[in-house]
Amino acid sequence: MDLEESVKRLGQNGIVVDRNDQSLQDIARINGMSPQQVYIALKPVQSAANTPKKLPALPPSGFGRRSLTEICREYNLNLNAVLQQLSEKNLDAGPDQSLKDIAEQNNLGPLDVYEIFKGVANSNRVM
Repeated sequence: MDLEESVKRLGQNGIVVDRNDQSLQDIARINGMSPQQVYIALKPVQSAANTPKKLPALPPSGFGRRSLTEICREYNLNLNAVLQQLSEKNLDAGPDQSLKDIAEQNNLGPLDVYEIFKGVANSNRVM
């Protein structure tokens, strides 16, 4: 993996890297996440045609259990912008929270949160 591209990719996902020689474990600790979450954010988006996947009309099975970080990475979304816009819509949400957890925390149904997330996500694609 290219170092500059990797650090850039982590930054786009809201992950702070202090030095270029830090391990995944150090980066994870500093950012309050697991090394696996850092690795997921670090991996290049893989798509057959190099086009970002679009969010489906209805969430697929198990989607609500995935963290915002994982979803934003998979669908090429700007995590910080998504979090900001969810906050502007009065939803408390964190990068490691699942859509289900966000729904429970905000006294909403999971499909309600998914619809809000879809609206926010459509305006926050990473280019």
